Amino acid sequence: MIRAIVLGDKDNGKSTLIGNMLILTKSISRDRLKEAYRYSSKIAKRQEHAFILDSFEEEREEGFTLRSTEYKIHCNNEDITLIDVPGHKELIENMISGFNNVDLALLVISAESDKIPEQAFNHLKIARIFGLKDIIFCINKLDLFDKPERRFEYIKNLIQDQLNDSSYNGLKAYFIPISALKGYNLVKRYYDFGEGTVIDKIIELKRSRKKDSIARFVVNSIEKNRLEGFLFSGKLSKKSKLYDPYNNEDYAVYTDKSYSSFSYVKLRTDSIIKGNTKLLIDRRATISKKEEEKAEIFLIKRAARDLTLSLYYDRLEASIKGDIKIMDISNLKISKSEAIPVELSESRESLSRFIILDKDNKIVGIGRFVR
Repeated sequence: MIRAIVLGDKDNGKSTLIGNMLILTKSISRDRLKEAYRYSSKIAKRQEHAFILDSFEEEREEGFTLRSTEYKIHCNNEDITLIDVPGHKELIENMISGFNNVDLALLVISAESDKIPEQAFNHLKIARIFGLKDIIFCINKLDLFDKPERRFEYIKNLIQDQLNDSSYNGLKAYFIPISALKGYNLVKRYYDFGEGTVIDKIIELKRSRKKDSIARFVVNSIEKNRLEGFLFSGKLSKKSKLYDPYNNEDYAVYTDKSYSSFSYVKLRTDSIIKGNTKLLIDRRATISKKEEEKAEIFLIKRAARDLTLSLYYDRLEASIKGDIKIMDISNLKISKSEAIPVELSESRESLSRFIILDKDNKIVGIGRFVR
């Protein structure tokens, strides 16, 4: 299974892309397809593939996605999950929730405009904070142009010029010409330029990617030497060794069988474990318990400097030090209220990332701890 988040500003065609990929891979029922097309006719629109995705009537009537939703497709013997997220600027905190456990991103850009939407690059910065490196740029609506290759190269050059900014360091860009509405280059090749089809590029990246092998076990419950929790990354064999960064203890851990990432696991340790432990991790991970940590953050709105950081395995109160930018990446220092261990890594599988919450528990940004 590979998980791809589909990004892009509103009206650039990302929901249409997902809807047509569901149709072309026969991953949608006939009844659902008929219902979506009936609704299109009812409101005097053409057959709208995006309506297959819009489970909520308010989304269909507004014409844009309000919530993050997952859709599964099967093609060329591969299972792929596509995650449709809101593209509208005012819904960016809803979009952030779609980034959990994502492998790569599709960024849909309409070829109609001579300017790349600012929101598209905001999405790229968020993707970078979340550790995504592979970005497939789907240059859409090329069916509207008499010379699609020339237009494709023009938009591609605009994007590449922007990617020279240091905010996008580490990203790998791939460019595919498409028509989401007509299905060109989604599953079957139509244009003889660019980097193939969307489905082929997703599968190629899946087969070539190397995963971080560090075992990260997030603890849900402890009873003496028995624990239950979620294996966020890596593998556990019947006998493994893990480190408790909260109490600086090493444990032999035992399971009934071998487990791989994204598994719920019951295990026992060779001695009683302390109840404050929230995480067991491979010793190879870089863990810090300093009072002050370096971080990259992306704030979506202004907020006080005293904030709550929600990590995957814990929460902590913190203060931000340094120059804060809005809708951009800021490099600064975070002063922690307690010595909660944090991971320092840019790996996609790492637990270095956090959601930033204000005093009302509303999402105001995201970030990651760095070395």
